[in-house]
Amino acid sequence: MRAVFDRMQQAGWNFGETEHAAKTLLWAQRRALEENAMLEANLAIMRAMRRVRR
Repeated sequence: MRAVFDRMQQAGWNFGETEHAAKTLLWAQRRALEENAMLEANLAIMRAMRRVRR
């Protein structure tokens, strides 16, 4: 990750732009992990319900 930020600054991004991009990426990653966890939980519930019906 550090290498990415170094490259951004080498490309002319200032610290504020780099910081904003990092926060945005971290937020998006956290949101994706939360969504994946919810999906996995829902799938587990659906599988359990299907087993009960059999």
